[in-house]
Amino acid sequence: MNQTPKSTTPAGRSAVPLREKIAYGLGGGSEILMANIILKLALPVYHLGLGVSASVIGMILMGSKIFDAVSDPVMGVISDNSRLRWGRRKPFVLLGAAFTALFCAAMWRMPSGLDVPMLTIYFSVAAIFYYAAYTVFYVPYNALGYEMTDDYDERTRVMTFKWGIGATISFLVIPAVLPLCYWINPDNAAEGARWIGPIVGLLILVLAVPAALLPRERKAAPASIPFFRALAFTLRNRSMLLLCGMIVSSLVGMMLLVSWLIFLNMAYLQGMNQQASAQMVFWGDIGFSIMNIGFVFVCGWLATRFDKRTILIAGLAWMCIGMLGSYFYITPSLPYLQLMWTLFLAPGMAAVWVLSNSCIADVCDEDELRTGARREGFYGAVYSFSMKAGAGVGLGLAGILLDALGFDKALAEQTPQTINALRLAFAGLPALCFAVAAVLAVLYPITRQRHHEIKQLLLKQNE
Repeated sequence: MNQTPKSTTPAGRSAVPLREKIAYGLGGGSEILMANIILKLALPVYHLGLGVSASVIGMILMGSKIFDAVSDPVMGVISDNSRLRWGRRKPFVLLGAAFTALFCAAMWRMPSGLDVPMLTIYFSVAAIFYYAAYTVFYVPYNALGYEMTDDYDERTRVMTFKWGIGATISFLVIPAVLPLCYWINPDNAAEGARWIGPIVGLLILVLAVPAALLPRERKAAPASIPFFRALAFTLRNRSMLLLCGMIVSSLVGMMLLVSWLIFLNMAYLQGMNQQASAQMVFWGDIGFSIMNIGFVFVCGWLATRFDKRTILIAGLAWMCIGMLGSYFYITPSLPYLQLMWTLFLAPGMAAVWVLSNSCIADVCDEDELRTGARREGFYGAVYSFSMKAGAGVGLGLAGILLDALGFDKALAEQTPQTINALRLAFAGLPALCFAVAAVLAVLYPITRQRHHEIKQLLLKQNE
């Protein structure tokens, strides 16, 4: 075992004060705005408004997201090994938020008079710098949340505040961003984005400041573990690998669902009417968002009464049942009945977001027992990489399989074989992904009892 200086949780940190939970939760709003603003505006602004090819924009986004994912573990090591007098997390949270806000404003206030090739270069550079700043914020911010308390249930409450407040802010802001751009200029979203982009950037910074200033940071010596050795330790941690597999499988299933929903509506319910199909998807998104906010707090409460693993398994199994049932409740005779998917996915994904993040903190305790070091930054970064990988794989599979299923947007009516194949795939493949995630959750070993044992061993180790 490494002879690393003892790490100590701040005194009295079994319970985190309410103001610190709220401050940390506001940072969750900043995080969600950072993640979604570029995806919401890139195509309407740079493609429809400025004429950059949609495929080029897609490649820019893909490349910048790959850079974002790969840079996460690097930032995790930097944060874990930091020796700044102000702490290992909070200086990076503030610095990252400030630069993300700056590049958010710059990305949408492109210089006037640029031709399409120069706009392409400008957007590429802005996206890389934006995601680099986002990483500087995101990885230490999540690590800060993992180490705010060493209590099994209080960690769940902290993550409940993060996702509850973050989801509420997202619901209030993200759907309004593009309509506001067109409200400023109905003919060109790029003109509106020149004003809305900086406003969102300022909001990102304002929401992040309380998270950077108010929560108390765990006092711990730098981990002093080189990158590749830290990676090797992490890849040998069975609990972490199970959590990563669970989040990858869950997100692949979720991405398949959200990607295929509009095409299932077009092929099976709406007679290839894109506008009617998009409207149905819109109402599903609204219903999911509202219920997800409520279920974040319900899942957090249930997990403190029972156990994180138990509620995770229940949530994943519930989503599996709901997707299998979609073969029957999505029907042309009752098109609005399809909104039942939100009743299954909202509680299930709420459990995944809140409880998987809470479990990362428990894994860090297990890792400290083995290595003697506190490495919330690196573990959070690996988890972040897994989320981005799952989303990327899910989105990629959705497009590949849609072609394989025979969907042809040029047809006025899809063939019966294509419709039935799409129905089966929509019901079966996400359900399979959620079932795999549930099995991995069953295998996850850190229950409340096991975590209590780890804490007792840590107390003896640090005496």
